[in-house]
Amino acid sequence: MKYGTLIGALLGFLIGGGPLGALILGAAGFWLVDRRSVWQLLAGSGLQSRLFSVNHEQVQSAFFTATFTVMGRVAKADGRVSEQEIKTASEIMKSMRLSPGQRKAAISLFNEGKELSRDLVPVLSSFHQVARHRHSLMNMFLELQLQAAYADGVISRQAENVLRDVCSALGISQFRLQVIQQRYLAQRAFFNQYQEQTRQRHQANLAGRNQLNNAYAVLGVPVGCDDQQLKKAYRRLMSQHHPDKLVAKGLPEEMVSVAKQKTQEIQAAYNLIKNYRTQKA
Repeated sequence: MKYGTLIGALLGFLIGGGPLGALILGAAGFWLVDRRSVWQLLAGSGLQSRLFSVNHEQVQSAFFTATFTVMGRVAKADGRVSEQEIKTASEIMKSMRLSPGQRKAAISLFNEGKELSRDLVPVLSSFHQVARHRHSLMNMFLELQLQAAYADGVISRQAENVLRDVCSALGISQFRLQVIQQRYLAQRAFFNQYQEQTRQRHQANLAGRNQLNNAYAVLGVPVGCDDQQLKKAYRRLMSQHHPDKLVAKGLPEEMVSVAKQKTQEIQAAYNLIKNYRTQKA
């Protein structure tokens, strides 16, 4: 017997607790003193890492099984599995970087979950047993289920009921579910907005590049020309399209406005290229 356990037991007995007091304080002595010695003994023998490894594998297996089985049930909750729900499940599998074998197993679990006759209690009990104190893992599990539930844009009443039942089986309060759900919706809205802004910036950049290429075409020079070539082309075109010179050469007065517009276009093209090169430099 370890010293912490022995001393705790003696104190418990002498204080007046009798056998029960000895048992209680003996356990306290073990927890406060001897427990660390036992863990150090396990570490020294190599059993600690082996026990942790086995436990870690159990957690991973339970998480994997529960995630895709419940995901199948959530998808089928309203009576049918939409193409978007299948796509979402596939995207989740892809984001998890599953091997071909793991992907096959995930699909099989998803299909099992779709069968309403499949009892989810054993799956959830196994997951709860190994992950009940791993709050971050539980949160990730719920976020994945919410992602599947909102695959069509909105969550159905049936899917909400499934999630409530799942949370009850896992010992997760409805308040905690609501908090995670609100956070997920906020993240989803932010990500969608970010994607839209990124798409708009990409389109703007694409339009900007097209506009820049068109500016070079207006001046009749290649994109890779140097500044001297650019200025020479610009001055030549401005001279050719100068309204006064064109009138002197016989351009009707009515066409002066057209000539002015041409020079404005040439000037705008030249300014665009110059500004781009200045910012780039």
